[in-house]
Amino acid sequence: MRLPGWIRVIHSFPVAVVMATIGFVLVILGRGHMPPWEFIRGLGAVLMTQIATGALNDFIDRERDAVTQPDKPLPRGEVTPAIALFLVAGSLVLYIPLALSFGMAAFLVLTLGLAGGLSYDLGLKSTPLSPLPYIVGFLSLATWAAIVTGTFHWRLFFLFPGAALLIVSAHLAQSLPDTETDRRHGQRGQRTGDELSAGDHDYSFASCSSSSGSGLGPAT
Repeated sequence: MRLPGWIRVIHSFPVAVVMATIGFVLVILGRGHMPPWEFIRGLGAVLMTQIATGALNDFIDRERDAVTQPDKPLPRGEVTPAIALFLVAGSLVLYIPLALSFGMAAFLVLTLGLAGGLSYDLGLKSTPLSPLPYIVGFLSLATWAAIVTGTFHWRLFFLFPGAALLIVSAHLAQSLPDTETDRRHGQRGQRTGDELSAGDHDYSFASCSSSSGSGLGPAT
């Protein structure tokens, strides 16, 4: 059974993977002691980043998708461009109080990942810099999770170079099947097919979670 278009336009399966992953990470880092209301707010903040990046991606790519992926909700007419933009705007409005509820430091870090996902949607995916939002998204969301669970330590930064290499490797490997399609349609960056959004990121940790097993991350 086909899911409603307004659900598919936010890239529902990748979003579900991201939410399950971040939920698991919050439980592990918080050692099961994170208050339920904080846990719910945290999931809500991440979910809003995923909805925003996923819906914006499909809005911007609607003409290209009409040729390359006509089964998507916007080309099929199941969702109008106005609804897609409403999902973007609404999720961003809800994101702000949810993310701010964890303090300014956590808000700024998570917003950095969100900005990475939105920048991917807005043009970076068409450039050689397309892996950058995945790196920013993953590392931002991982840092955010450590902050909100009270487990952050500066030694976490020593893991960033290795993590960045793994993220780029996964991104490039996932992009290979789409290289020819991208070339025909003027996409010069590396793409990862129908993944998250950190966001699509996905991004973030979110989008790479689906491609390498992350964010917020960009969707494609």
